[in-house]
Amino acid sequence: MIEEFATALSLVKNALGLVKDAKDVLPDGKKPAIEAAVDQAEQSLKIAEAKAAEELGYLLCRCTWPPQIARLDAAGAERCPNCHRDVSVDLRPTTRHFQ
Repeated sequence: MIEEFATALSLVKNALGLVKDAKDVLPDGKKPAIEAAVDQAEQSLKIAEAKAAEELGYLLCRCTWPPQIARLDAAGAERCPNCHRDVSVDLRPTTRHFQ
């Protein structure tokens, strides 16, 4: 099941890459709409990847939106690829009560 999901995500990434390459040969009037659609699809894909990673037990860093998926470094720490923080430390915001 997980392998199929990973394959599907890979296929979607490849398709987005092909669309990005193909947009350059389209008439100028069509490019903005295609670029906007590709940007939105890439954002949705990143969110899906982060959600899947979280469901699989990977740690996320919320330094960006969508969250970054932590990766193991050479020392075995789970670090954010963007801000390089060790996310094994609880980085979730504290609970706040709004009145």
